[in-house]
Amino acid sequence: VLRVLMAELNRISSHLICLGAVSMDMGAYTPFLYGICHRELVNDIFEDICGARLTYNYLTIGGVAQDAPPGFIDKCEQFAEYLYPKMLEFNDLITGNSIFQQRLCNVGVITPEQAINWGLVGPNLRGSGVKWDLRKNEPYSLYDKLQFDVPVGDGGDSNGSNPQGSLGDSYDRYIVRVKEVFESNKIVKQICALMRENEKLTADSPDRQCQTKIPAKLKLKRGEVYVRSENPRGETGYYLISDGTNKPVRIKIRTGSFSALNCFEEVTRGHLIGDVVAVIGSFDIILPEVDR
Repeated sequence: VLRVLMAELNRISSHLICLGAVSMDMGAYTPFLYGICHRELVNDIFEDICGARLTYNYLTIGGVAQDAPPGFIDKCEQFAEYLYPKMLEFNDLITGNSIFQQRLCNVGVITPEQAINWGLVGPNLRGSGVKWDLRKNEPYSLYDKLQFDVPVGDGGDSNGSNPQGSLGDSYDRYIVRVKEVFESNKIVKQICALMRENEKLTADSPDRQCQTKIPAKLKLKRGEVYVRSENPRGETGYYLISDGTNKPVRIKIRTGSFSALNCFEEVTRGHLIGDVVAVIGSFDIILPEVDR
């Protein structure tokens, strides 16, 4: 429960900084301040549960570092109630702005076929209309028990949110992240309700085990494994080869930024320099995670 809650709060935090940064890149500074303001409240929650605001080390092998502190559910519920009207306000401020739309619509168009061939993941893949989300397609943890939608780009169809663009353009990638903030907020509310139902469990109950004690000497099998999960920038995959000792022979982490970076040359070809800024912002690239 705590793993999913932290993962969805992290998704909200990540998307808020992306949405604000894209707006600032397009010349609108105020929406960036809105995004930072809301994101700071998420960081407050992270600080409450583990002591760190950004580079927190809370999720561990087999569980989490420690249980949630008293009043934690209240704080998460208050944030979820706070965020919904604030995101509506954010949309009124920038999402429907005609100049902002003109800067992003029909810029950096990626077809569904191209998105799949380039190995795009997360909002960058779903922005091209490909409805693929590991939380739905390959459910793990509690996700098969939660109610949420998977937003995709609509390319400016008659009932869509991209009024003057093309399927898979920079505005589609932007709007998918906006919608995902709302969906993650739904999940946070559901998780809080689930925690309320289990509040009767005491901290020393055998049914409530949040901390996992990892043995000093792990007995690992010889072989290889690949595990992936849905993170804010898409699938993050861990590939590990073991020779049976407690140290891996090889470990590689595959991130969404790595695949997105590879298609820039072709996607930006023929655009103005100002449009390149829009494309880069819509991909939400984090350079330090490209090579792990």
